[in-house]
Amino acid sequence: MLNTKEQSRAMNWGPEVGVDFEAYYLKGIHDIDTLGSHAYNRHPKSYPYLVSVDDDAGNLWVGKPDDFDWTVLAGKIVVSHNASFDEDVYEAGIERGAWPRVKFEEWVCSADLSTYLCGHRNLQDAVRFLLGVEISKAVRTDANGLTWEEMLVKEVVLEDGLKTTFAHEMVKYAAGDGICVRIWKQYGASWPLRERKISRRNREAGRKGVMIDIPELLRGIALCQHVIAESVELLPWVKRGRKEGSTIGVAEECRASNIPCPPTKSGKNGDPEGADEWLELYAAKLPWVKALKDLRRGKKMLATLETMRSRIREDGSLPFSLLYWGTHTGRFAGVGGLNFLNFNKEPLFAEWDKECGRGIDIRGLIRARPGKRFAIVDLSQIEPRCLNWAIGNEALLAQVRSGMAIYEAFARTATGWKGGKLKDEDKYGYALAKAQVLALGYAAGWVKFITMALSPMYGNLDLCADDEKIALQVSADKKFYIEEEQISEEGESKGLKVFVPVVFDPEKHGTSEKILRKRFIVRIPDEGGPAVRDNIYGINARKVVTEFRKNNPLIASSEPECPGIWKQFDDALRASAKNKEDFVINMPDGGKMTYRNCRMEKRRKIDKETGEAYDRWEVRVDLGYGSTGTYGGKITENFCQRFARDVFIEGVLRCDEAGDEYVFNVYDESIFEIDDDGTPLFVQDPKTGKMVKYMLTEPNDTALGRCLGRLAQTPAWAPGLPVAAEGLWTDRYAK
Repeated sequence: MLNTKEQSRAMNWGPEVGVDFEAYYLKGIHDIDTLGSHAYNRHPKSYPYLVSVDDDAGNLWVGKPDDFDWTVLAGKIVVSHNASFDEDVYEAGIERGAWPRVKFEEWVCSADLSTYLCGHRNLQDAVRFLLGVEISKAVRTDANGLTWEEMLVKEVVLEDGLKTTFAHEMVKYAAGDGICVRIWKQYGASWPLRERKISRRNREAGRKGVMIDIPELLRGIALCQHVIAESVELLPWVKRGRKEGSTIGVAEECRASNIPCPPTKSGKNGDPEGADEWLELYAAKLPWVKALKDLRRGKKMLATLETMRSRIREDGSLPFSLLYWGTHTGRFAGVGGLNFLNFNKEPLFAEWDKECGRGIDIRGLIRARPGKRFAIVDLSQIEPRCLNWAIGNEALLAQVRSGMAIYEAFARTATGWKGGKLKDEDKYGYALAKAQVLALGYAAGWVKFITMALSPMYGNLDLCADDEKIALQVSADKKFYIEEEQISEEGESKGLKVFVPVVFDPEKHGTSEKILRKRFIVRIPDEGGPAVRDNIYGINARKVVTEFRKNNPLIASSEPECPGIWKQFDDALRASAKNKEDFVINMPDGGKMTYRNCRMEKRRKIDKETGEAYDRWEVRVDLGYGSTGTYGGKITENFCQRFARDVFIEGVLRCDEAGDEYVFNVYDESIFEIDDDGTPLFVQDPKTGKMVKYMLTEPNDTALGRCLGRLAQTPAWAPGLPVAAEGLWTDRYAK
């Protein structure tokens, strides 16, 4: 049933071979997501019981990994579907002394390749789409919890009634997994060298891992445990005998506090973003909500820290995994039960930390190796720069190339700012320009803009703070109104409850947030005509959004003769949907971004304001992870993310190949580990005299400056794109 070492030597192997290992797993208990790849592959239970080696040219070997002569693959290209796993299994075998280290030409990942090509990562979907071949993963699924010894005695009844062993079926299954080499043979030439390199470097960096400050990690775990215990005691319903997670208890406190209940965080109709927004909004006002927020954050942080502790190797390093091409736009994604892309930007629980007052800085747990420093380099506003390059906004680009900040360039070209340096003369105007540049380029509406502007990324702007003042300025009669429920005394509706506009009276109607959001004014439209009703809540945000779209026609124009980029994409997308075909965008670097199987579908939606259901036609497309609705603004966002990502990855490889060792990336930020050149970690700020972190916004002749200069180069395929970066020189990961 199994091949021998002599047979592996007798085969005339081609230049490209597929390699696939099979090992014991028990989902949720003994698997990669639970243990991490390094620990899993080195656990005695995980010793691989099978390996298949296939060159798709007549040579197929299936047997015990120890029985394969690995030296016959010297100089070959090895292909695995999920090479981060198979390559690590091979490395673990070398560490055990089970087989020798062989110098392959390269180990490539067909899962990364297929995701780049079509969005499908798992082998079953990839071969169906790329090769037109159907394979089953049922045997692998049924192997959950089975050792090889159990497979040898487990009986299986086939469709024709004959009996065999599960081990026999597993060998047949393993023989089929070598098909990954066929994907490489047929499509490898379509994978740009840049992508192939970053796929490999991503795996190598994850296996090498990062050094962890273990004493600080243990202190963080203890602090989380303290926060959780104390927060539970502060929940009013716990004092009344209910469990800490009681939804009834939360609802009771919401009614008592006169606030709405939080949106459901999970489930089919869950709204995790809305639930988090609810916590942020009311934690600042109510101590019990603050305790609930800290409890949830404490549990989440504790789980992350415990996972880190369980995976630290003897040398103090932590291996990790990032998923190459984890999204439709090519960005990486967190994977393997520890998401490096989702670490808190700022320390948590400083107010709970009585020992030293610094809280838990999870990023700061990652430390540079002895004699090394981190160069943390981030491309500056790369997405809006890419957007304005794509639409040909030369007026703004020229200002940016001259050294002006993009937010000020926007204010001057789109809002009419004529003064001096905007950031110095009008801090609110600068913050508002920043929020517009970062948030409104992708067709965000006014409701979403309010939420986005409140976040630190967009400047912590409260766009509703001046709503009443602005409403009074445009009100026809300088009055606020609200609809009041009354009993009709006239006509056909006599005796029925009706809503009648009345002048708003705070003492009569109350001042809860729910009530205040229902107020409105009467105003005369700018274009004239009869008076109209306008809600007070969001009046400023609506004004900003309207003016942005009016002042940026290259982005937002809906005129057929001169459409903006949103409409251009939307029209092309709808044409593809009408023809029931793929929608393909040609990217500036020569690549393609594809939305498959475009079609029009009627979808049932729920109005968030009224809760009522309604039907709406929308364009639906298939991506690797499933189908989704989309539109011109969303396509614009995808396009700019992919464009920015391509610029970024090219720069990352440029740095890595020059000796700035790539560690990992978080969207537009890359972390490099570099020899310490003596540059100080802190310098004196000439304005304040205080010691501040060593940061750069321009290249210079330090290790950080040279790295920054390499990353911030304009690609040959995007001439005129102004690329800039800023960098931090540090001994630990930081924002």
